[in-house]
Amino acid sequence: MYIVDQLNAARVWPTGFHAMIKRIRFVLRVQVNSAIFETLATSAVILNTVILMMQKYGMEEEEKKFLEDANSILTDVFAYEMGVKLLAIGVRKYL
Repeated sequence: MYIVDQLNAARVWPTGFHAMIKRIRFVLRVQVNSAIFETLATSAVILNTVILMMQKYGMEEEEKKFLEDANSILTDVFAYEMGVKLLAIGVRKYL
């Protein structure tokens, strides 16, 4: 709520449903453009690369299951990142 209060004090927003969408996109855009978001996204890519490199022939089932689960979790992280960026900056700028 603190961010929204600051935005309301600094900007003039339209009213109605369009205003709510515009505010949400603005807050998401601030999140997406932050250094923390980019650092976490880059770290997830590096971690996923390491996890994919760890796969080898003749692995134990427990190790194989761990790597598959970690890969699935990171795939969800990438889907979240893509979804937030699509909402924040739009399809045209994302592509």
